Amino acid sequence: MHASQLAHEQVTYVPLLRVAMGFWGAKVIGVAVELDLFGRLSRAGEMTVEEMRAELGFGERAADVFATACASLGLVERDGERLRNSAAAETYLVEGRPQYFGDYVKWLDRREYAVASRLLESLRSDGPVTWERGERDSLFVPEDEVLHAIFWDAVDSYSAATAGVLAETFDCSSHARVLDVGGGSGVYPIELCRRWPHLTATVYDLPFVCDIAQRRIERAGLAERIAVEPGDFRVDERLPGGHDLALLGSVLHDWDEPVNRALLRKCNEALEPGGTVVVVEILVDDDKRGPELAAAMSVNMLVETGEGKNYTGAEIEAWLGDAGFEQVTTIPPSPQTPNSFVVGRKPPAAAGG
Repeated sequence: MHASQLAHEQVTYVPLLRVAMGFWGAKVIGVAVELDLFGRLSRAGEMTVEEMRAELGFGERAADVFATACASLGLVERDGERLRNSAAAETYLVEGRPQYFGDYVKWLDRREYAVASRLLESLRSDGPVTWERGERDSLFVPEDEVLHAIFWDAVDSYSAATAGVLAETFDCSSHARVLDVGGGSGVYPIELCRRWPHLTATVYDLPFVCDIAQRRIERAGLAERIAVEPGDFRVDERLPGGHDLALLGSVLHDWDEPVNRALLRKCNEALEPGGTVVVVEILVDDDKRGPELAAAMSVNMLVETGEGKNYTGAEIEAWLGDAGFEQVTTIPPSPQTPNSFVVGRKPPAAAGG
């Protein structure tokens, strides 16, 4: 048998089948979180399939199917008829845990799962399918208070692990004041201020978002160290001054290159001499072959935003350099987060200047 024939026979459709059927896994985790399966298992320690069936109101056949599905996805450990949380589920899917991820799963299940069915429409229009461009200019308008409450819970849930990694790995000992640009609910400065007691911070975002951030900052007991400042970086000529560390956490993927370049220039102008900017993003590989999570997030940006997508590290590094930052480097993802940190330094003031 020729090598080419052997190679052809080794090609199977199984990987394609896994991709094509992947939506079932998304629905299984969505339902499990919605019904608080992992909280129930955590409180009980373990359950039988029959006990789970009674707790969740499933039929007998359905309970067995669902338990098998959860085990196959690594959500639970199954030993015969007994179920217990996997380590990942116990850490990230039990509500009340510090790194609870369930709110983001709920957002994907309630919002994005249905939106995904309109992907072809978005591809052909090159625009969002969840809002009309003629009616408003971005996703971030509080027209639906319930939806936005779920959204910001999801943002917190999605960002918590990454904020924790940043707080533990990024040396803030030489920084004093943090500006979180487009800071949302304030999860990044909250984690940084918890880890670094000398820091103070400002969350800069749209007025209604600042209201959300203020409540969360107060709940964290950090109102004396973290302030909020309403604004819109797209229209404000300047960002708030007096800071030596600027953060942009999952901000650039919402916008196109001209908006991002203008924003990074404003960051450079606002920072104190010698200050630092940290861009947090799931980066597309420079060859644009992946990784899978960056590509998926980029598709999400296609259907939800007017201009956004995920960018490569090389693209963001170039923008930072053009904005006047030096010593630009990218810190790759760790096992705890798919996000990278792209870091740039503003040159110090000239001697005698």
